[in-house]
Amino acid sequence: MIMPFSNAQSMSLEEEVLRKLSPKAGTVRRLDEAVGQLTRLTDEAISRSGLELRTMLVGSVAKGTYVGEPDIDLFVLFPETVERKDLERAGLRIGQEVLGGETRYAEHPYTHGKMGGFEVDLVPCYAVQDASRIRSAVDRAPFHTRFVLDNLDQRKREQVLLLKQFMKGVGVYGAEARVQGFSGYLTELLVIKFGDLAGVLQAASGWRTGMIMDMNSVKRSGGGAPLTFWDPVDPKRNVSSALSLDQLCLFVHAAREYLRAPDERFFFPHARQLMDLETIEATFRTRGTSPFVVVLDRPDLVDDNLYPQVQKSQQGLRKLLEMNDFQVLDMRYDVQKDVRLVFELVSTELPPARLHQGP
Repeated sequence: MIMPFSNAQSMSLEEEVLRKLSPKAGTVRRLDEAVGQLTRLTDEAISRSGLELRTMLVGSVAKGTYVGEPDIDLFVLFPETVERKDLERAGLRIGQEVLGGETRYAEHPYTHGKMGGFEVDLVPCYAVQDASRIRSAVDRAPFHTRFVLDNLDQRKREQVLLLKQFMKGVGVYGAEARVQGFSGYLTELLVIKFGDLAGVLQAASGWRTGMIMDMNSVKRSGGGAPLTFWDPVDPKRNVSSALSLDQLCLFVHAAREYLRAPDERFFFPHARQLMDLETIEATFRTRGTSPFVVVLDRPDLVDDNLYPQVQKSQQGLRKLLEMNDFQVLDMRYDVQKDVRLVFELVSTELPPARLHQGP
């Protein structure tokens, strides 16, 4: 049975964590100056374009929920009457005038660069009146920003910072393919729904795979994903679609452990010491299993393209191993200068006899 920690203990610990998370006055000043300069330069570029456009700051900077050195996301909102190709062309032209950076691609191209030392994304999108009428995925961002601003007071904003840092410390923060964890927007929704860090962790300690929830209800099973959280501004979209089963289970376990024995190391973990080869070999001997490692050259791809390919390759190799009667107990991958696919097998040796079905 999980025993919740005392209020005095949790408050002193969480207040200390918040103190460490609070941005320095110099960082806040630099950020305000960068946002002001970015907005001014973008408005000037819009004025020169002759188009009826407007800008909107979105993301964690707009919501005041950033942890560490934030990225700045400024959206250029186009009327719905503008053709997609014209939106892309005009959006990139404005981005180049303002940032002179590089063109990146999501559902459609946008400009990435720097302003005042901060990473910046300048993104064109449609100013749709209702989230059900979005024409590309980025059109949701303004709705997400407005929803969070309408539902987060200062106390809950601080609780979002705590939850984000907790997830970072545990290793489950980030919806990108490299992490397959919780997005920033999902952490904000969890705090809005459950009230604070303690409420989220108490709820998570009882989660099981397949749970379905929205802002008003929780269904304990029936979902096809590890966790389904319906977007309050777009009820057909699962905000947690990027979350993997492993990362969900890791977060549930961490929530239980923190409730049992709160510790600052959940937020700021110590660096882990690498095991030497002798210890690794002894561990496998104790477990009675065998490691199998495949080392590949790292392709020259951006992370969002690389990691899905690595994950797909690992699943394909697992299927190939199991088709040839090797029992796979677990698998992991590591991407550094090369790609390493690691499998834990019951054995790397097969018996001389095997069952063959058919004539």
